Amino acid sequence: MLKCQGKTKNGDRCRRNVQNKSLCHQHSKLFTTENDTKQGKLKEDEEVKEVKEVKEDEGNLTDIDSDSDSDSDSDSDEGNLTDVGSDIEDSEENVYDKLTEYNYAKEFKTKSTQKQSKVHEEDIMKIFKKSYGFQEIHKEKKCTKTIFKLNKNEIIKENLIESVKNKDNSTSNINNIPSGKYIIREINGSQNHPDIILLNVKDTTIKIFPIECKSGKGKIMWNDNVPVDEYYFYLFTDRKIDKTIIFPGGHKDVISEELKNDFIKYKKDIDEMRNDKKFENTTNNPQGWGYYPRYNYTQKSNFIKVSKEIKMEWRNIFMNKYSEFIN
Repeated sequence: MLKCQGKTKNGDRCRRNVQNKSLCHQHSKLFTTENDTKQGKLKEDEEVKEVKEVKEDEGNLTDIDSDSDSDSDSDSDEGNLTDVGSDIEDSEENVYDKLTEYNYAKEFKTKSTQKQSKVHEEDIMKIFKKSYGFQEIHKEKKCTKTIFKLNKNEIIKENLIESVKNKDNSTSNINNIPSGKYIIREINGSQNHPDIILLNVKDTTIKIFPIECKSGKGKIMWNDNVPVDEYYFYLFTDRKIDKTIIFPGGHKDVISEELKNDFIKYKKDIDEMRNDKKFENTTNNPQGWGYYPRYNYTQKSNFIKVSKEIKMEWRNIFMNKYSEFIN
């Protein structure tokens, strides 16, 4: 189905079906009204011809809401920056704005933190799939084994897991995945990062872009990991004020070098305590008592409240890395 050539007030392509050769019903009427003012009355039987000749006026067309003529697939996403349910791919240049301006909080209808995290990840994946054409590689259980399937075909996942573990930005396409854009959720399981990886497959090479998804009321509960690694980008939604930001791991305004080193040392100390089994085999401990300390990092500040300058710097870092990944 042909789509309207008009522009919305945000500068995006209109997603309605055409009524004439170039415009939908609403933009056709609006164009006629505007052109009447500039050139006199335009006859209805000459409208299609004039639309093609007066290209400079198309950029001034504004979006008119209409339930009857809209072909959006996702009515529930109204009110967000752009329509996530559209079958037209958006420009990759607005991916940061799309991800940060989407209304995630409206989907948090449960009090369960675990379920909220799942919904959060699903919404982020929906944006990449619906707006940017990423195809999901699904995770399935086969007996006790976790497998990944693309179009019913099982793919090799070990090299992808190893590449993420090694913080690689690309790997060889030994998986024989067709060229294209793909998305995988929880490739290392629900308890390990990253929550989402994006793949850009070009012939024999797979580019990798990992994203951690975080949400909370004012602050993040980090539990057993801290954003010290520059490999990951963190998408954080503050459910209390319904705001979202993306920040780069390891950035100086996220965590200082001094704290990074302290936390790395702290983690090593905890690991040593976890591996200490001196109590388990003693004669006075028949019940096998021991300890297993948690990392349990805490943070009092809120990344949403950083300055505009820092937000812009984080945005630029994200977009530069994403451009390298997608091109």
